[in-house]
Amino acid sequence: MRSAWAVNSDTLIHLKGSADKPIEASCVLYSQLFDDFVILETETSSGAIEVTTEPLEPLDLRAWQGRCGYKVKVKYRSPTKRMGAFQENIRICVLDTKTTQTEWIDLPVQGTIGNPLVFHGPDLDAEGLDLGTVEVGDSKEWSFFVRFRTETEVSEAIVADIAPQGLTAVLEPVKRVKNTFRVTIKLTEDVKPQRFYFDRQGYIEIANGANPEQSDWMPLSGQIITPATKGLVGR
Repeated sequence: MRSAWAVNSDTLIHLKGSADKPIEASCVLYSQLFDDFVILETETSSGAIEVTTEPLEPLDLRAWQGRCGYKVKVKYRSPTKRMGAFQENIRICVLDTKTTQTEWIDLPVQGTIGNPLVFHGPDLDAEGLDLGTVEVGDSKEWSFFVRFRTETEVSEAIVADIAPQGLTAVLEPVKRVKNTFRVTIKLTEDVKPQRFYFDRQGYIEIANGANPEQSDWMPLSGQIITPATKGLVGR
C-alpha cells in the first residue's frame, strides 16, 4: 500500500555528539501518492533545534518510490554542558496542492551528548584516579591524558581547579595527538595529612584556555599521612 506521507526518520533517533558542537542530521519526507505538496510550517519542541527544508528531485526519491519529497535538515545544539540523553520533537505541517489536504507529521529527535573531554590512562578506572596512600613530602607523581572532543584546535589547556589543597597539577601538550594533553599530579610542599574520596572532596577540573566553558572534572581519591605515624587520618 502506498503512503500519503512517509519519513525515513531513523537517522534522527541515534544521534551522538558533544556539548560544544552542534549535531547535524537530515531525513527525507516524501509522498507516494501526491504529485506535489508543500511544507506550510515547522514547529520544534525547544529552541535547541533548527530546521530547514529543501525540495528534492524525483530521482532522489527512487529508493522510497516517492513522487514528491523534501530533505529535512536538523541542527541540534545542546543547551547543557554535561553528557546525557536528549529527546526532542519536530512537527511539520504539509499540504497537498491538489486536494488541499493538510496533516501534521511528528519527527522524534533523540540522541546522546558526550562529555566535552575524555580522561584516559592505565591508572584510571570508572570512578576516577586513586592516588593510594602517600606520605607528606613524597615526590611521587601520577600521570594520565585528557583529550578535548572538538574539531577546533585547543592550543592551551588549563587546570581550572584541583582539590583538596595540597595537590597541584601541570599540563603538557602531546605533540603528535591533536587536542590531547598529559596531566601530571603531585603533592605540594605544604600538603597536610588528610583523606579524600571519589566525590567533590577530591577532583581535578581541566578546561580549554581559550574557552573555559569547555571543561570537565574527574574524581580523585587517596590519603596523605604523616611519615612519623604511618597511620590513617580521619575525614
